[in-house]
Amino acid sequence: MILNNKIIAKLIANVLGDMYRFNFKEDSSVQRAFDKSRYSENDLDRLEAVNLLYHSFGVVNKMIEIIPATYNIFRDYFILAALAHDSGKSRALREEYAVSDENGHHKSSADYLILRYGKIRGGFPKEELDLLQVVCDAIRVQHDADNIENKIIVSSLKFIRTYIS
Repeated sequence: MILNNKIIAKLIANVLGDMYRFNFKEDSSVQRAFDKSRYSENDLDRLEAVNLLYHSFGVVNKMIEIIPATYNIFRDYFILAALAHDSGKSRALREEYAVSDENGHHKSSADYLILRYGKIRGGFPKEELDLLQVVCDAIRVQHDADNIENKIIVSSLKFIRTYIS
């Protein structure tokens, strides 16, 4: 897979670097305190064995499978969202970027991504920043409603419609 957007490719490279630097393969993909209301104890035990790095790449692979060809120009943004969606589960990453998980890892994941692209923001045109904000908004709301998929899809379609027309 080749990324189309050089700026987003650089951001994805930075996120990947952080994933290895903060040892995501040693972090669990679930947070028992946060996820216990969503899963049974047996499911939590099974899911806890999946590390955060493996889970994140799995979500990226699934995203690549389901992105419709008509949205191909936005593929890089979808991949970025999939890759970074649970980054706030890493304690080391949260400490380095001084983001809190008090309101859930999805909020800290979005806050991290904002700080991360802030470090390389110099080359971001306004349209890129608008699209990156939508990615962060989608990450931020991923656990906020009973029907999460609809919220993310609606949010994604709004920004896509804005930039296609």
